[in-house]
Amino acid sequence: SSSILSVKVLSCSDTPGFMEPALERTPKDIVEQQSLYVDTVTGATLTAAAVTAATMKCLEDAGADLVGFAHATPKTDAAQTYDCELVIVGAGLTGTAAALEAYEKGIKTIIVEKTNRVSGTGACSSGPFAIGAQMDAPAGLTMTAEEAFAKRMEEDKGRTNAPLVKKVIANTGRMVDWLQERWEETGDKGFSVKASKDPMNLMHIYGKGTQKFQNLYDKFILPAGNEILFETQLEDIQTDSENNVTAVIAKKQDGTTVTISCKAVLLCTGGFGGNASMMKERLNGVFDNIGLSSNVGKAISLC
Repeated sequence: SSSILSVKVLSCSDTPGFMEPALERTPKDIVEQQSLYVDTVTGATLTAAAVTAATMKCLEDAGADLVGFAHATPKTDAAQTYDCELVIVGAGLTGTAAALEAYEKGIKTIIVEKTNRVSGTGACSSGPFAIGAQMDAPAGLTMTAEEAFAKRMEEDKGRTNAPLVKKVIANTGRMVDWLQERWEETGDKGFSVKASKDPMNLMHIYGKGTQKFQNLYDKFILPAGNEILFETQLEDIQTDSENNVTAVIAKKQDGTTVTISCKAVLLCTGGFGGNASMMKERLNGVFDNIGLSSNVGKAISLC
């Protein structure tokens, strides 16, 4: 009988920081399971689908009977339980920063992440817009938070949430300084800025990819006894009669049910850019959905 001996990806044009998990796991799963219907890699869904489609084309060219390679990844009915003070849902930019601050405050934390990597869309970002960081003045960047807010409101024609935008702008410099100090402790150079005649050119570059965020987990968060559960998706938040959080229910990609007893939940799941129906309902569908396919609004709907 025919079998798949190996799958090798010779080239891939997907975004670095997103494609690697699919390129590492999908070929291995196809060979181990002898199937074209292996579980996709959440967060790198398109790349995983491309690998299986290319494998199918190769099998067809080789004259293989595809029926023999059409069984789904087996699931388990196992259950796992955990206990902590705080559950953070999402290990992207916000979730990572939250986990780092929880670590510094000595809060026992479990991070639930539905993909199999940290940093979320931060892997694609060049860095944040920020004002008033310590590195700004030496580079000649002198715009104030008030000036930036006025400019932002002018460009957005008043259509954005003004109090929220003002608060974000006022805290961006402090955030850069805070992260810069911690990245330097990991040996990473962190942020950099370039002098510019454009007063709104306030991008603080940190470089694309996941490693700098993984460094924060490896140096600080995980050694303190906190945990991160990959390929685990939020299912429910349980509360008592007074609406206090008591537990989080999640499901691993292999079918395992996860119950985490906790006192609080922080949802850092990145919105709903990957949910077409929510986009149409709430934003009339007008939005650039680059890198947001895994952000389907599950936590928002649950709330």
